Amino acid sequence: MPCKDLSPSCWLKVYIYHHLCDEYGFPPSTVAMTMSLLQAIARQWQKAKS
Repeated sequence: MPCKDLSPSCWLKVYIYHHLCDEYGFPPSTVAMTMSLLQAIARQWQKAKS
């Protein structure tokens, strides 16, 4: 597990890269776009939580 903590963005990163790339073979550009979107959502989630 590359993550030190289970923050949403970290968990999503691991999930997206390992699951989507391996399982469905999405191209890296699609994964990168999805990641930036999810990171924005995760930042909002962290703000709402604090």
